[in-house]
Amino acid sequence: VPITHIGGAGCPLIKKKSMPSYCAPLIEKWANLIKDERFDNLIITNALDSEELDPLYLRELFEYLGQFSGNVVYLSPRPYYTIAVRNFLRGKALGALPVDEEVVNFYENIPMIIANNIQVLNTHELVCGELTTCFVKDNTLQYVDPVHLTVEAASNLAKHIIKKIE
Repeated sequence: VPITHIGGAGCPLIKKKSMPSYCAPLIEKWANLIKDERFDNLIITNALDSEELDPLYLRELFEYLGQFSGNVVYLSPRPYYTIAVRNFLRGKALGALPVDEEVVNFYENIPMIIANNIQVLNTHELVCGELTTCFVKDNTLQYVDPVHLTVEAASNLAKHIIKKIE
């Protein structure tokens, strides 16, 4: 089973105008690894900055990824709780936690660009369920920092992903 991984370091999945200089070699290396493979499933997750939330960029990204698999599963941006984490670490009450704006923008743009072989999993629904915010859910932390899930929350999310691709 072909498996590959790219991630981290604040790099996009395809080259774009503004990105750290160290991203281009990373993207090129990953592209070379996957260019001759055909994956049954391609599961993608990536934090998106404001430039990447543009519908044209998203369409280009999905068209690029779609050539490597008949089934691309894109995990939508998880709710990011930058303010919540700061408050939590300072011992402040969490109260109502606004989801960072880029997540909201993603859901506004996504209906315009979905191709047939692209599934977008709404990670907010999968992680939070009916809750509007879920930095803490059922008295359990779901995040270890503004963007990374706890082991338990990641395990629960993985179960949903597996159901989607089976």
